[in-house]
Amino acid sequence: MHREVRVEALSIRSDPARIRDVRSWVATIARSAGFSEGETHDLAVALSEVCSNSYRHSYGGRTDGRIDLEAELENGQLRLTVRDYGTAFDVSERGVPHPPELSEGGYGLFLIRRLTDEVKYTKMGVGTRVTMVKHRRQERE
Repeated sequence: MHREVRVEALSIRSDPARIRDVRSWVATIARSAGFSEGETHDLAVALSEVCSNSYRHSYGGRTDGRIDLEAELENGQLRLTVRDYGTAFDVSERGVPHPPELSEGGYGLFLIRRLTDEVKYTKMGVGTRVTMVKHRRQERE
């Protein structure tokens, strides 16, 4: 069986003005891989939230930090990796809230989990790596 793997990469500054570029980047990749508009929107929102968290938490609102993004497509699965080099953000300290417990600071984490099939946060020596996976649905509703 032939495995086709496609990898795309993008590096941005930790500037909220770059979020539109990130959304466009992932939408182009997802559409080209046959993801539905709904799935594409979910990926764009989830990736925006992760980048916003890097800006707010890892870089403390600084716009000069580095955020590296990678998209790996393989057999109907899109794996997105976001790597920042600021203060490591430990999700386990906060937990991921459920809707009744949502507060100003937890809604993004809830959204990321709801909009992707898998998500993993890894504290690095410097910064944080977030890996999200979305499986393309074969049947459309």
